[in-house]
Amino acid sequence: MRLQNLSFTFRSPDAFCAAVMSLVFIACLTAGCFQDAKQAGESHPEINSVTTAQPSLPTTLPVQHEPDVEPTLTPVSPDVHTKVDATTPERPNSDISTKWTEGKTVELKFTNWAHLQDQILTLQGKTVLVYLWSTNCLICRQEFPRFLELQAEFPDNLVAISVCCDFQGSPEHPVETYYEAAKIFLDTQQAGIQNYLLENPQKSFFEMIELKDLPAIYVYNSKGLLQKRFDLPASNEKQSDRFGVTIEQDLRPLVRRLVINEN
Repeated sequence: MRLQNLSFTFRSPDAFCAAVMSLVFIACLTAGCFQDAKQAGESHPEINSVTTAQPSLPTTLPVQHEPDVEPTLTPVSPDVHTKVDATTPERPNSDISTKWTEGKTVELKFTNWAHLQDQILTLQGKTVLVYLWSTNCLICRQEFPRFLELQAEFPDNLVAISVCCDFQGSPEHPVETYYEAAKIFLDTQQAGIQNYLLENPQKSFFEMIELKDLPAIYVYNSKGLLQKRFDLPASNEKQSDRFGVTIEQDLRPLVRRLVINEN
């Protein structure tokens, strides 16, 4: 009955068969698509998996700051007030001063200003230079080799004396506590001349001789009389350069004239 109804729907049996074949073809095609999809899902499981939103990771890791650590400060005693660089000459000795100081013993003695003036009077017949300096004075250390060059240039007619003015006058730190730092520097310079550590406290000594700052060079003639003092005004901005020019342009020519005229 159903076939009759279906056949009645179509005008001919051929049309009915064609419709049935179309339905079969569509069914097979649909079954094949599902099979391909199933195989694709098995080979690529991510297709069938449900994608869950993952939390985004930061592109840069947070910087972990170390807790602040207070620096440990080592107190420095006044007897070692000259820093490490104070023992290192900023200007190398010249060949002439190095040759003159070779084999000479570096000595450092104690004296005061009054006693030194008396000693200068005993050196009559020679030009005398007295170099006031300090281990914590950069210009003093820079110009020390120039001072030694003068002694090396006139070894027979000139007496060069260096006087370290480090002593501050504190009862807790007597003058002896400044000896080591001064001696170390003199050794680096190979200063085989007369070297003294002044027993006069620096501040009162400066007031007594009316000196503003170091370095200073006293020039005495062969009779022990003061000819000139070379020092540096505190207002001079380029102190190191100016003092070097003073030694070369003023002090050295004066020493030459004194040595030549008095011998």
